[in-house]
Amino acid sequence: MSKIDELGSCFRVLDDGLVKLDGIAVLRKVEHDGKLYLQFCDNDRMRSQLRKTRYVEIPLEKFVELISQDNADEHVTHHPME
Repeated sequence: MSKIDELGSCFRVLDDGLVKLDGIAVLRKVEHDGKLYLQFCDNDRMRSQLRKTRYVEIPLEKFVELISQDNADEHVTHHPME
């Protein structure tokens, strides 16, 4: 599926759930137990080793809730390395 938004950006969701914006792989859409998650790839080796995975997932509904709030930063749990 490809769409062109009002700013002319190309938005694609590939069959494997990979979401691309103007050719940049932004995230992957995954589903667990019928619930949609956004999966981000972290290429930082130290953080990935501590986490024991390169991938970070957040439920779509939680992501929308957090970014929709004016004080979204107050609800963020920071990783000890940041």
